Amino acid sequence: MAENHSRRKLHLTASASGKLKISRSQTLKVWLNARCVGQLTRATDGGLSFVYDANWLNWHGATPISTSMPLQTQKYADERVRNVFENLLPDVQQVRESLATRFKADGTDPFSLLAAIGMDCVGALQLLPTDIEPGHAGLIAGGEALSEEDLAKMLRQLRQTPLGLTDEYKNDFRISIAGAQDKTALQYYQSANGSGIWRKPIGTSATTHIFKPAIGMLSNGVDMHDSVENEWFCLKLCAHLGLKTTHADIAIFEDQKVLIVERFDRLLTKDNRLLRLPQEDFCQALNLPSSRKYQRDAGPNLLDMFAHLKESNNPLEDRLTLMRAQLVFYLLGATDGHAKNFSLRHIPKSIPAQSNHPAPGFILAPIYDVLTAQHIVDKGQISQNQFKLALSVGRSNHYRMDEITRRHFQETADLAGLPKSAISDLIDDLSKRLPNAIDTILASTQHKIPSELTESLHKASTKRLETLQIM
Repeated sequence: MAENHSRRKLHLTASASGKLKISRSQTLKVWLNARCVGQLTRATDGGLSFVYDANWLNWHGATPISTSMPLQTQKYADERVRNVFENLLPDVQQVRESLATRFKADGTDPFSLLAAIGMDCVGALQLLPTDIEPGHAGLIAGGEALSEEDLAKMLRQLRQTPLGLTDEYKNDFRISIAGAQDKTALQYYQSANGSGIWRKPIGTSATTHIFKPAIGMLSNGVDMHDSVENEWFCLKLCAHLGLKTTHADIAIFEDQKVLIVERFDRLLTKDNRLLRLPQEDFCQALNLPSSRKYQRDAGPNLLDMFAHLKESNNPLEDRLTLMRAQLVFYLLGATDGHAKNFSLRHIPKSIPAQSNHPAPGFILAPIYDVLTAQHIVDKGQISQNQFKLALSVGRSNHYRMDEITRRHFQETADLAGLPKSAISDLIDDLSKRLPNAIDTILASTQHKIPSELTESLHKASTKRLETLQIM
C-alpha cells in the first residue's frame, strides 16, 4: 500500500534553464515520534517549501526541525528548506543515483529520494506520503533475526547496494544515513529471555545501530583497511581525553569486520518504546548544503560554530567542549572534523505549567566519526603539507598539523570570547590525561589494534602535547 503511493511517478520535464519541472505539486508529511511536524511540498518548478503543523506548534514538546528554521506559522520557501532536508541524504552523488535507480525515485533531488527512503533518517524526522501514518510512537517492529551469514553478505554488498537496501527487503526497509562512507543501520532487539538479535526494522520502526565496515583502499592510494580499529580506538581515546563520545564496538561476521555504533539519536524507554531524538548537524544549523561541510569549500569555520553555540542551553560548556575537541583532534592527527561531524541535540519546550511555554533549545551532541591519519602520514601516503585539520585555528587560518602552535588555539579562543584561562586550563587537563591513555585502553581491551597505528599515535601525540605546553 505505502509502496505504491510513495513510488507514484510524476511527469518530469526540464525548463530552458535546466531546472526541474513537474506536472503537479506533491507533498510529504514530516513526522517525529508519530506526531506530525509539518509538510514538505515540491512545487511544479521543483522548489521546496515547508510549513509547521498547527498542532505541532501548540504542543509543549515541540522542537524546530532545524535551528535555521525556527518554529513559526509562516511557510518556509527558500534555500533553508532544501539544505535541511538534503543533509539527511548520503553525501556521495553516485550513491544517491544508485538509490534513485533501485527505488525508482523521480530523481536524486532531496524530495524524490526522501519520498523513497525517508522512513528512518539521522535524527528524529520521518518523511511519509500524505496518506500513510507512522503508527504508534516508539513501536518496535522488525523482521526475522539476521544470521551471521546474512550480516556478512549484507556487509560485502554495501558498495553495490548502498545502505544495505537489498531487493529482498526494499519494500519494508527504508533508511537514509548522511555521510560519505559505506554503511547501513539495523535494529538490535533484546527478547524477554535476555537474548539479543540483529534485524532490519519493518516499515516505520527505528534502527538502533549503524554498521560501518572497513573503508579499504581509497582512489588516491591511501590505505584505510584498518578504519574499523582506527575509529574504535580514537573514540576510546577521545573519551579518555574528556570528550563525551558515541559508544561503539568491533564485531566480526565471517570475513567481515565492522564497527557497530550505537545511535545517540535513539532512546529505549523503560516501557520498551524506541523513540527518535531530534538532532541536526552544523550544515543544517548554519543553512549550508552538504557540499560545503569543509571550511576550505566555503563551509563553516570554528568561529561560526562558536557563535552558534552561544545560543545553546549550555553555552560555555558546549563551546569549551568544541575547543577541547579541536585540541584533541590536533593531538590525534584527526583530519575529518568538518561541520557534518558535529551535531546539535534539540531540547523540547518545557511543560507550560512549569515554565510558561519557553522556546525550545539545543545542546552539543556527543562526538563521533573520529579517525587518525597519523600512521598514514608516517607511511608516506599523505604528505605533511596535506596533513591538516578540517577547521583552521588562529587569526591567519592555520590548518597544517606541523605549523599549528599553542598561540593559534589561544587566538581562536580570544576571538570566540572564551574565558582567558580556557586554553591553559584545557591543555593542563589534557597533559594529565594523555600520557597513560593509550596504554590504559590497550590493557583493557581484547581487540587487536594495529601496533603501527598506536605507536605512531603515541609518538606524535606526545610531541604535539609538548608543543601545546610551550607558552
